[in-house]
Amino acid sequence: YFISDDHGGFGGGRIISFDWDSTKKTIQFSSGQNIKIQHGNPKKVLDLEGIAINSAGKFLISNEGDQNKKPRQAPEIFWSNLNGQKLQSVNLPNEFLPNISGQQTKGVQNNLAFEGLSSDLLLNKWGAFLEAPVVKSKDQNADHLSYIESDLDSLNVEQNLTYPIPRFEGSSIASLAGVTDFLFVSEQQLLVLERGAELSMQGLQYHAQLCFAEKDKHELKRKCTYSFNEDLQLIKSTQQIANYEGLCWLNEKKTQFMVVSDNNFSKTENTVFLLYNLN
Repeated sequence: YFISDDHGGFGGGRIISFDWDSTKKTIQFSSGQNIKIQHGNPKKVLDLEGIAINSAGKFLISNEGDQNKKPRQAPEIFWSNLNGQKLQSVNLPNEFLPNISGQQTKGVQNNLAFEGLSSDLLLNKWGAFLEAPVVKSKDQNADHLSYIESDLDSLNVEQNLTYPIPRFEGSSIASLAGVTDFLFVSEQQLLVLERGAELSMQGLQYHAQLCFAEKDKHELKRKCTYSFNEDLQLIKSTQQIANYEGLCWLNEKKTQFMVVSDNNFSKTENTVFLLYNLN
């Protein structure tokens, strides 16, 4: 299952599903089906970024909202059924909710809310990462990202941990860097996809890396072990580093996973699917 963040164009907010052949390690694109999200509020902007699923066959979806609207539309994480109909919303802590009018002094930044979302049926957990720090006070942002986590059957956030703002070797794009997705490796460890962008003479250039994050009390400590930009085999086959935004496991043993890119609504950019072994 893939979530579309096209909230105004073809079909609006939707989930696209494809059959996966694990024996051939291929996606069967001819099997594609669309599930239109039925939010229940026609005035709500659906800027959908993350998708997960539970054992009862319900989708968990993150919506970034729109902080440029008047009044502002707050981010949300909500459950839907397999037909895309909204069922229930997660109760997000007040620190993530922007003040609805006036100069913004709190809450998520516009278009930088809960980008990464994942669930784990064996651990009975769901979690979500902010792409960028919250607004701390007037004209200031926090110095870390936030990661929230809870049991799959809970509508309340049970853990709120800090995560360092991503840094990329040889690049000065820290202010444009964030987390786009993650996977549960175990109860204590996460596999995190970090992405940054910078404008150069060649146009918009992306940096991306995979990091392992370990829980340590109220924070996540990370170690980055793989850089997409330094993988010569990858660059040779794709020509450039794409806007990588999604992760999912491909087997129950958690030894293989997929990375998917966003084509930025561009007719000249492809959506790229990459298959990896964890080692």
